[in-house]
Amino acid sequence: FDEKINEIIVEDNSKNESSLYDTIKPIVSNIKEEENLEKKEKNIFGLFDPEENNLNIDMWINSDGKIVLEKLEKINKIKLSKDTEDILLTTLFTNSYSPEKNIKPIMFLEYKSKWLIKRKKNKIIENYLLKNPELIGQSILVEYLVDEFLAEANIVKACEKTKFINIDYQSEYLDLFSIYCLINNNKIDEAQLRFDLLKEKGFENNFYEKKINFLLGYLEEPNINVSDKSLFEFYL
Repeated sequence: FDEKINEIIVEDNSKNESSLYDTIKPIVSNIKEEENLEKKEKNIFGLFDPEENNLNIDMWINSDGKIVLEKLEKINKIKLSKDTEDILLTTLFTNSYSPEKNIKPIMFLEYKSKWLIKRKKNKIIENYLLKNPELIGQSILVEYLVDEFLAEANIVKACEKTKFINIDYQSEYLDLFSIYCLINNNKIDEAQLRFDLLKEKGFENNFYEKKINFLLGYLEEPNINVSDKSLFEFYL
């Protein structure tokens, strides 16, 4: 495993640099208080059990986050074989704590999300969201899945992906799309409530409001204007 990881990132002009895998140093947790341990465990996100791959839940935590990201960016510039990409997938998405040195945990999670999106690993994305309902910053993945089906004009499948939205999400795009899905599913009262709450927060979008007000039955004629600001607005 170690040799295969090294093969990914070793270059002729960087023989003295430590490999990505070398930066992953298993450590023994010194946490004693159950309350702190429970809080920390909520920040474990992944797909695979560490023991299945001879890895450790702490494998990233002592790593320098800046160096890790730099090495991952090097890997992104290399065309990987399927086997090598599978190794990287396992390394990135084994259940573990994010690195804490010279990096914010959200930055590491965002990198992993963008890695999945870039490679269009849709099934893995859905499994990742399903297994990690409290995933921090998951909105980018849900937005991606929604757009994938909107591009196919498959509104039913696109609306199904809103099930992955968790309580901590922050995405106006998903706010607007969720309201449309409620209307599409004939949940008019709930859609109206969500729309009113959004407007109370200061939301303003004349194009969207006219479209939604027509769907809610407040306008007799639809707004025939077209917007290419996003796939969702284009669909509307």
